[in-house]
Amino acid sequence: MKRRIIFILLVGLLFTSQAKAQDVSTSVVKIGPKIGLNISSLRGTQDYEPASAKIGGNIGAVINIRWGQRYLDSDLGTGYIGFQQEMLFSTQGALIDGKPLKLNYFMVPMLLKFYPTEKINVELGPEFAFMMSRPNTITQEQFTYDLKDLCSGKDIALVIGLGYEVKNGLSINARYNMGLSKLANNLPWKNNVLQISLCWLLTL
Repeated sequence: MKRRIIFILLVGLLFTSQAKAQDVSTSVVKIGPKIGLNISSLRGTQDYEPASAKIGGNIGAVINIRWGQRYLDSDLGTGYIGFQQEMLFSTQGALIDGKPLKLNYFMVPMLLKFYPTEKINVELGPEFAFMMSRPNTITQEQFTYDLKDLCSGKDIALVIGLGYEVKNGLSINARYNMGLSKLANNLPWKNNVLQISLCWLLTL
């Protein structure tokens, strides 16, 4: 798992560095910390006792690159297109029979960003997640489900979100992460996460 995490991080960093090198005159790279709130649940539980939402959090770091100028007299890095890679620790899961199912992930979103205005952005892209910790079983009414076979603890999600960037580097973001991987081979449940986050970006 460590090799997969390192590989994905290196691919994202290589993309960012190559993009910066190809258009160094008009692109701007920013980095910074990020912290936020998770409202998570699980899809595919309709044949079981339905899962309800659980509150968690996310924290990590961001690398953002934005290309071009919106107008001839605009600042550099104010164009319509950008790319953002994040490295986050995320606590999520759901409430099963009123009891928390705690699933902790290391997450790497790799997002294309479109800026319809200088401050507002729409983001879309994949997210690769690696499970860091989880319980061994889930007990639901009279049934107990074994979570030892967790499909190697990986998850791939589709991310769509909306952000607003403040001039001093502070940005606020809301996004929906739709998990595409089953929680385990014996459980068809998939992650559902709504994230609301704050980020402080500094120009390199």
